[in-house]
Amino acid sequence: MKVHLEHFESIPYLHITKDGQENDPLPTVFFLHGFQSAKEHNLHYAYNLAMRGMRVILPEARLHGERDEQYTTFQMGMEFWPTVLQSIQEVGMLYEHLKERGVLIEGKVGVGGTSMGAITTYGCLSTYDWIDAAVSMMGSAHYEKLARGQIRYFEKKGMELPLSKETIDQLLENLTTYDLSNDLTRLNGRPLFIWHGEEDEIVPFELTYVLVDQLQSLYEQTPERLLFIADEERGHSVPRKAMIRSTEWFAEHLVH
Repeated sequence: MKVHLEHFESIPYLHITKDGQENDPLPTVFFLHGFQSAKEHNLHYAYNLAMRGMRVILPEARLHGERDEQYTTFQMGMEFWPTVLQSIQEVGMLYEHLKERGVLIEGKVGVGGTSMGAITTYGCLSTYDWIDAAVSMMGSAHYEKLARGQIRYFEKKGMELPLSKETIDQLLENLTTYDLSNDLTRLNGRPLFIWHGEEDEIVPFELTYVLVDQLQSLYEQTPERLLFIADEERGHSVPRKAMIRSTEWFAEHLVH
């Protein structure tokens, strides 16, 4: 397996393939890391995806890893949604960059992620029709509801938000543009694998349950394109078994 650190404009990313396939057209997966994590923390996903014949791109999110600006956890929290929205745009930029390099295969491109990366994945699905399969691990498609819940959490903790009401209102309005839950038909029947722990205290499982309930009717004619796994014993962490199943999902829909 080859792991290359590359940069496109201001975006660092790891580029992973089997040996000798770096410049070959391959099915490609963009896999996005979580909040206060970094691109290399998902190398176990990348290894299993690459061994199944895929090119894997692990982008570094704004304010994370190489792009760290020494923000406190609270400051990072205040920048959560701007980071998500920028990551959605940067996934599109990287897609166009790799397309120009001739290493993508149209019809065989996936996007997935964990936690913040899974949340970003839903925003990408609402934005890009070139995504052919997706994986969400501990994510949420309900942008506005999740953001309002986060605001209530900070207020309940007695934390004064360093944002004006006008700024918050503008942010919520911006989020509605990418809020997949507002129009699930944007999925257009694309294969989607969802994993979530029922004991998750970070990203509410309840929102995922509501989402899947709505999706089941949309996928009624193609149930094989929707896979939902709820782990009643897990919190905000993905077990190896689920990680492996997610990489198999991408292989089933992008490689075979």
